[in-house]
Amino acid sequence: MAAKSVSKKNKGTGPSNAPASNSGASKKHIEQCSKKLKKFSFKIGFYAVKLEEGESFDTAQVRWSDFRRTIRTCMSVDDLRDKLLGVCIRMDARFLREPWVQQDQNQWMTTCRAAKSCNDILASLRAFEAHAIIWDKVDTVHELMDIANQIPTSQVNTTDSAFWLTTYPNRLRAAAGPCEMALHLRTLCTELRRGAEVAYADWARDERPAW
Repeated sequence: MAAKSVSKKNKGTGPSNAPASNSGASKKHIEQCSKKLKKFSFKIGFYAVKLEEGESFDTAQVRWSDFRRTIRTCMSVDDLRDKLLGVCIRMDARFLREPWVQQDQNQWMTTCRAAKSCNDILASLRAFEAHAIIWDKVDTVHELMDIANQIPTSQVNTTDSAFWLTTYPNRLRAAAGPCEMALHLRTLCTELRRGAEVAYADWARDERPAW
């Protein structure tokens, strides 16, 4: 909550087992691929990333930002391959489609590790983006947290910062579908104290009950 605003959205993945090769990839192609991968990782955001044991979301945000910054240092196809695999490895499984995890993830990782060109990297990136990630959930979690972080603590019933910085985002991350997510959206409304200045008076009086 307003106690501490958090905004979007590591350790290395280790050396790749694939043979080092740029396969004639130019510096320009490497840079273009790197930009696309960095943009992709920004779109995912840190709320969709696995937390390490005992880690706060503040720390996870810093860790994810640090990892994203390393993407622009890529100098080869090997570097790009390791970073793309790193994105996959770091994602919380609850933001990945279960059929993809069960049926396609291993093959995707094998294909990605075998990438020998920027075109191969981009093909793996497009496949991951299109088939693996539950984008509706990624977007909704970040949107609701953006709203929650903008509401001052003085305007809500629950003033314990731990609820807004830990409990609430964890509940969003655990939501199994639109119905559960809608309940957490309703929480934002019910948490607004009576007469809260951040809510339009006409809406609070006339529309809030039906909403």
